[in-house]
Amino acid sequence: MTELNQIEKDILRWVIDHTNDNALINQLLAAKIKERNWTQAGFDILLNVDKNLKKVDIEFPISGPQIVSSEIEHDGGSNIWGRGGYITALELYANGSYFNENVSQYKLMDLDTYNKRNSN
Repeated sequence: MTELNQIEKDILRWVIDHTNDNALINQLLAAKIKERNWTQAGFDILLNVDKNLKKVDIEFPISGPQIVSSEIEHDGGSNIWGRGGYITALELYANGSYFNENVSQYKLMDLDTYNKRNSN
């Protein structure tokens, strides 16, 4: 089974640190990669979670952090997708048309901070 890479772990940890929804936290901690697809403009990462965990009572998609990196054209963002109360995927995307397959240098930030940073 494929393991989460560092940027994926950091994004899930960022979401955990920015929510107080225990069901979501437990699902994110338990998530395992089913499949990872690189689209050149980002990644679609299909996730499996134990269906014995409590369902999330949040509307999907859940916005994750913005990803600031010179390795991603015009930086990027992330979303967590789900269905029926369970997370199903992590989406990473470039705001431009290219997301390096192996991003190693990045900073995660909330959308408001990102927008303020870019408005100056």
